[in-house]
Amino acid sequence: MEIIKFGENNFVKFYNKFIPIHIKIFEHDLKKPAIYYFDDIIDYENIINDSMILASYLKNKGLAPGDRLAIYLQNVPQFVIAEIATWLLGGIVVPLNIMFKSKELEFYLKDSGAKAFIGLEKETELNLLPIKEKTNLEIIITTNAKDYIKNDIPNILKDDIKNYPLGKDNDFCNIIKMNDEKLDQAHYPDPDDPALISYTSGITGPPKGAVNTHYNIIFAANSYKELVNLNENDVTVTMVPLFHIGGNISFLVTSLYSGIPLILMYRFDPSEALRLIEKWKGSYSANPITIYIALMNHPDFLKRDLSHFKKLGHGAMAAPPALIDKWEKLTGVYIHNSLGMTEATSIITVVPFDQKGPVDKDTNAITVGKPLPGTEIRIINPETGVMVNKNELGEIIIKGPNVIKKYWNNPEETKRAFIDGWFKTGDWGKIDDDGWIYFIDRVKDIIDVSGFKVWPREIEDIIYMHPAVKEAAVVGKPDAIKGEIPKAFIVLKSEYVNKVNSDDIINFLKENLAAYKIPREIEFVVELPKAPVGKILRRELKNK
Repeated sequence: MEIIKFGENNFVKFYNKFIPIHIKIFEHDLKKPAIYYFDDIIDYENIINDSMILASYLKNKGLAPGDRLAIYLQNVPQFVIAEIATWLLGGIVVPLNIMFKSKELEFYLKDSGAKAFIGLEKETELNLLPIKEKTNLEIIITTNAKDYIKNDIPNILKDDIKNYPLGKDNDFCNIIKMNDEKLDQAHYPDPDDPALISYTSGITGPPKGAVNTHYNIIFAANSYKELVNLNENDVTVTMVPLFHIGGNISFLVTSLYSGIPLILMYRFDPSEALRLIEKWKGSYSANPITIYIALMNHPDFLKRDLSHFKKLGHGAMAAPPALIDKWEKLTGVYIHNSLGMTEATSIITVVPFDQKGPVDKDTNAITVGKPLPGTEIRIINPETGVMVNKNELGEIIIKGPNVIKKYWNNPEETKRAFIDGWFKTGDWGKIDDDGWIYFIDRVKDIIDVSGFKVWPREIEDIIYMHPAVKEAAVVGKPDAIKGEIPKAFIVLKSEYVNKVNSDDIINFLKENLAAYKIPREIEFVVELPKAPVGKILRRELKNK
């Protein structure tokens, strides 16, 4: 399925020359900015210098090729440095959600067998130290979000106090300052060597560690660079966590690979994001639709100069066409939809950046694009494993250089996830006559109403068309007669609170949906549960 065309720097050149990220960065202009951290500039020379010193320190402490280093940080420069340092040594990075508490940390650290750990001071003291003796950790380093800031401290960090929970000898910046020895030789991995162990959310059981290889991450980074046409004038705007596969690959790794600056802001804050996009002329970003909703609803949205903010992608969850249209009407910029997942090293398909994607007339789903070159996609009947015809619904299965080969120390789940070498995504979709791929919904989220299949995303797309709605999520609720019924959770825009009721929403839906698809219950909430990346978590709503 050859669909997307490329320029002179094409994939043939890439396939014939494998250069890992931690080697690639030495090709860049050392004086060029690598990171914009709030109002500070950190160039490649500083990033490489600190990474080489940290790598030497870790090596002297016993970290060897194949060992795992867990990173428990927000979006701070130390994350970038720690990841590079680990790869320089031939180690494997284990990115951990900064929201994890002690019991969760214990599971991930034990499962990965992490030998080293770098975390924020407060969170490390609160959540790691109580369970430290239950892990295999031999090296623990702590750091502070303010450490790389020379200019004014932003408001979101002002309450963060330096506390050295393990003493100054274990402090990240003190290690850099007190050591001048740099790693003498960088490890050059084989393409299939593990680079990351990225844990899935554990929706259907215990979390699984997807093993993303160096080839996986380089292929994905090169794909982003080519598909988005990133060049030396671009600046990446990071608004999702680097510990998430999307943030790590589409932002951190892609920026390092492309040699373009990476804007970091600790965590997503719409006001700070808009300010920094304007200040640093941010041009490229890829986010769940909830990020764009937050930006559009901020009072500064139309006041800021976003004229460079044009290379935009969407992923992580279904995008209602109405919201894509609204962003384009307000900014003149089209958001390019995509499909990705942890096991595909963040990206599977994308709407080419020189095109706009169609909307499926049967399901109202906007296309997630076409597969990356080298990546294959099929739609199968999940019960029989047989391919379905074009325009027929089924489970999306994938194969390609971006797809993992295994889960970490979990052969049973690895075997269960593949069918004849194809990875089963658990996503329900279809391919039309022109090769456009549509993500309809997660298989597990389909609602069975009296034998009729109902897609939550289809209902959500219509709900989003109501002018009062800020965010929405639909789930199936058990029903004694119908089996299941749709229930909608809705966040209203502030100006519509107490002015719009359930009947208003239901009457609106009756004009646009078949009767069996209409939610029998509507619950207005202040906010919807979200993953750190911004994806709405339907599974947490099913029990309400």
